[in-house]
Amino acid sequence: MEDLGLAKTELQSLWAERGIVETELAPGRGGTIVRRMDDAAPVSWSTVVHQLPPVHLEGGPPLVSLGDVLGRGGMGEVRSGRQPSIDRDVAVKVPLPGATDSGIQALMREAWITGQLEHPNIIPVHALYRQGDAPLLVMKRVEGHEWSEQLRSGGSLEAHLRTLTQVCHAVHFAHTRGFVHLDLKPDNVMVGGFGEIYLLDWGIAASLRADVPDFIPRAQGLCRVMGTPAYMAPELASGSGKIDARTDVYLLGAVLHEVLTGRPPHTGETLVEILQSAFASKPPDWPAAVPQELGAIAGRALARDPDDRFASVAELREAIEDYLVHADSLHLAAAARERFEQIKAAITSGEGEAEVDRLAGEAEFGFRQALDVWPANDDAKTALQQLLELLIERDLAEKRWQLAARRLAALPSPRPELAARVNELRESSSSMEDELRRRRAETDLSRAASQRGTLAYLLALIWGGGLIVVGQVGHHDLVRIGYLEMFLVTASGLVAFAGLIVGARKQLLSNTVNRNAIAVLAVGWVLGVAYWLALWVAVSFFDAQPFDAAVVGIAPLTAYVIGAGAAGVDRRLFPHALVAMSGGFLSAFAPGWALEILGTTGAVTLVMLGRTWRGDARKAPAA
Repeated sequence: MEDLGLAKTELQSLWAERGIVETELAPGRGGTIVRRMDDAAPVSWSTVVHQLPPVHLEGGPPLVSLGDVLGRGGMGEVRSGRQPSIDRDVAVKVPLPGATDSGIQALMREAWITGQLEHPNIIPVHALYRQGDAPLLVMKRVEGHEWSEQLRSGGSLEAHLRTLTQVCHAVHFAHTRGFVHLDLKPDNVMVGGFGEIYLLDWGIAASLRADVPDFIPRAQGLCRVMGTPAYMAPELASGSGKIDARTDVYLLGAVLHEVLTGRPPHTGETLVEILQSAFASKPPDWPAAVPQELGAIAGRALARDPDDRFASVAELREAIEDYLVHADSLHLAAAARERFEQIKAAITSGEGEAEVDRLAGEAEFGFRQALDVWPANDDAKTALQQLLELLIERDLAEKRWQLAARRLAALPSPRPELAARVNELRESSSSMEDELRRRRAETDLSRAASQRGTLAYLLALIWGGGLIVVGQVGHHDLVRIGYLEMFLVTASGLVAFAGLIVGARKQLLSNTVNRNAIAVLAVGWVLGVAYWLALWVAVSFFDAQPFDAAVVGIAPLTAYVIGAGAAGVDRRLFPHALVAMSGGFLSAFAPGWALEILGTTGAVTLVMLGRTWRGDARKAPAA
């Protein structure tokens, strides 16, 4: 209150110095205080108006027909109109009924200034006529409503800020052409039905240049109180005459104030109190709901000293547009943050990996989008760092070093300790993978499977052929077959077996499973040689079992060897062991044919073995 008291005293003193009479300050219907007639060179406005083309041509229809009133302002009213010659609806601005020269002056100035400003956000002027003693300003008709109506009904902050940036475009364009508006407010902005934005009412605009007609007031030296008090800049409230483009910057800041708070910056019980508030222009005290960045922008635009404001409307617009970019980034980051919180809850509750991975992908994508829109979004960068670190910790716990390494490379800020742990896991995993590959190679049944199968076929020929031939020789009494002869036959087979192994040792001894398979076959053959050798020695010194019974005893030995191979090398060989065992049963019923039976069943067993292993060769992947 003390500040306002000082402002009132100073303001009244300034008004007195500049000849401004407080009782003469009265806003018009639109809430705007207009300048007095002596702000520009004296002009006979009646003469100027009568130089305009008449709206009614002699002997013909009017060039423009007038319709209903669409709206009223402080200096004129806008009516619907129609141009019959081109069948077009237009808007026609005319002085208020009973208007003085001030109203006519304002309309003529607006017509001249607006005619210089061809811009998408400024309503085009089509023509200027007269009807009796009144000018008619013919403009494009826009179906829509005042922006102030939208502000009262709500709408999103971002939408209103985008409307304001369009207004800034229009004002900046006017500045480049040498004009300041001086009455910027939501009531003077039209929002079209298709989203068009138009800045209206240039009735108190002034020129920043000297090379304009005499009836256009110059901004510098314009020592009058003018504009709409609730939005007024200090220099307008005091009539200081120090008006330039930064005055419009202030007015746009006042509009931004209304966008953010729902009311213009200056209020009071009386007109003088509102003007005192405008003159003092205390820094705004923003509600907590106002975004800090936007509050700072509006506060700078509303600075009391023009030197502290944005240097241009373009600079103010760019600051608002930057905020809009930042706001998009903040919205994206906020959505990603929700996913991040869901991830933490899912990990705590032990939800499935698929759900966590889905949420992680959405959260990471959202944070990266936020940073693409606004790389300086530190909150998104920090959240992305936290997200990736959490996921890396989870990957390390699950021994997934490849995924952890990918996320480590994507961290906004490197973490050496995490990198060391990922490298440690990678090295240990590589060692384990190498060991697993080595073990798989050592137990790979497909390696040298073709050679093993061929060896089994050859052994089937040696075994089956040898025993059948020996049996037949004995049956025909060509040679008496006994323990020594069987020892010599099996020993010869062992030599042949050893020769086959030596010839294909590179393949047959290439891994553990092959070595074990050869070892099982070799042990079986060695046991057979030892079996007949032991019986030959036994019969030389002791009474031994009959020869036929000894032959039958080969079957269990063969079955045992094949069974050992099934247990230690290839479980698929158990059926082969049963076939070998069947030879013993058959031989027990026909002991005289035991050699032929054992040769046949042994050959069948070895052929089955060969087919099994050759099948592994066909299934092996191509190198």
